Amino acid sequence: MAATSAPLRHQVIRIYKDLLYLSRDYPQGYAWARSRLHKAFSAQAHLQDEETIKNGIRRAEFVKKVQGRNYVQKWLQQGRGTGDITEMNENKNENENENENENEN
Repeated sequence: MAATSAPLRHQVIRIYKDLLYLSRDYPQGYAWARSRLHKAFSAQAHLQDEETIKNGIRRAEFVKKVQGRNYVQKWLQQGRGTGDITEMNENKNENENENENENEN
């Protein structure tokens, strides 16, 4: 493996792990999503051209973005929030304040 492809390898591994993490709540189950993800990445393991690998990383980043949106939508539908970012930040700050107060006692 050439030295120039080492950073690409790390990017591919990182996006694989990110997608694997996002698939933990997949409707068909984690095992199903993991096997599909593994197949998709394994099918591209033979690639050597850096530009082709970068295109694959861009496609995977797009999938990651879509999966992230789906996760947020699911989170909102389950009644965990209203989607108002200021409310989410306020809740986060309240939780941090509670944790600080607990640690002081």
